[in-house]
Amino acid sequence: MARLDETARGWAPARFGKGDPDGLKDRIRASRQALSGTLRGTLRGRLRGGGSVEEEDSLKPIDLWQFHHVDGYDTAGGARDYRQMLGAVRDLCLEGVVSKVGLCNASTEHVSIALEVLGPGTLVSVQNKFNFWDRSAERP
Repeated sequence: MARLDETARGWAPARFGKGDPDGLKDRIRASRQALSGTLRGTLRGRLRGGGSVEEEDSLKPIDLWQFHHVDGYDTAGGARDYRQMLGAVRDLCLEGVVSKVGLCNASTEHVSIALEVLGPGTLVSVQNKFNFWDRSAERP
């Protein structure tokens, strides 16, 4: 199962900045190519004694794309609009680039907005800070 998150380094176009939906789309597409081409091509090359990069049309979707640090985005609009960023991710889901989406450090408001923007069945995980020292997720 391919998994790559928004904060992964190394495959991002230079113009990506937090709050830039088009830059986010470019970054996710580049991650998909890296996962499908480089990683699969390397494995295939080792098995077959060569290695070819798959064509764009035959790339498999990212099974789970994890959106990290959503708590830093504006839920009421603004320069770093959370709905716009989720809209970009939704577009990629509709294009078949991403299959499912997860959130990290999300409030109940973030989750509600994500369910509304992404549509049913797309948001499949929420990963929040919860450990021996930080049990704040247990509080209402």
